[in-house]
Amino acid sequence: MLHTPNLLKLTSNLSNLSRINGKLRDVCAHLVEISQYLLGNALALGLTRDDDTLHDDRIRLWNEFNRAWLVTLQRQLDMTEDMIRTAQPPQEPHSIISSQALERLIRELVKLCDSVEEHGLVDYQMGVAEEEIMDLLLRCLSLLDPVNARNVEAAPLIPAPAAAGRLR
Repeated sequence: MLHTPNLLKLTSNLSNLSRINGKLRDVCAHLVEISQYLLGNALALGLTRDDDTLHDDRIRLWNEFNRAWLVTLQRQLDMTEDMIRTAQPPQEPHSIISSQALERLIRELVKLCDSVEEHGLVDYQMGVAEEEIMDLLLRCLSLLDPVNARNVEAAPLIPAPAAAGRLR
């Protein structure tokens, strides 16, 4: 079970992550790592059980988790729009997430959400705001790679092996 100090530390890490500005490739890597840990261990961490004593901490955790994703992707969208408008890449130390990395993020998000959906941790108050995050991911991808973004949007979001040919 996830104890309050661990939950608060993870929440703090997510909060700090959403404040990082500039090197989105680095932020993205940390965000995926945290997401894999949190969602990959949701059952072991006790996030799938109701516990009134931890309710507020869990709400804060999920809010920070979703905020970290959404802030990072909104920065990606803004920086990409600026790059297109000015025809200039971001100036160092700033960087954006490549279209290939965005595709990997989409696949990873779908996989992680599929793993916790049965526990009610997708698109609810407690859990991953998959729909909002996916919308921003697709908007970011459509700026960098419009053709592939349409292919990704058209692909059904079903788990492998039924979707073995999807996004590979």
